[in-house]
Amino acid sequence: MMFTMLQGHVYWADTVEHLGHPELATDPRFATPEAFMENSDAARQVLSEIFETKTLEQWRDQLAPMKGQWGPFQTTGQIPGDAQVVANDHIREIEIGDGSTFRVV
Repeated sequence: MMFTMLQGHVYWADTVEHLGHPELATDPRFATPEAFMENSDAARQVLSEIFETKTLEQWRDQLAPMKGQWGPFQTTGQIPGDAQVVANDHIREIEIGDGSTFRVV
């Protein structure tokens, strides 16, 4: 998973609520912006352990209403099939000189 929340602590309570671990919002290691930064390695470890408990599809459904910005890490080959890429019309069919086409992001 990729979280692109520039102010991680701002989204922390909502994130851990959607992950099913609301108790982490008041964990002293993460309760203030300063503590959150000092314990960022621990936060990454906790998140990694939580994410290992479900499949990507299960997390997609569970995290869909979350406030913060996130997405699965994807290879170049997976991106054209991503629902958000398709929904936002980021895929184009390009015709080349011989009449054939190919898809580009």
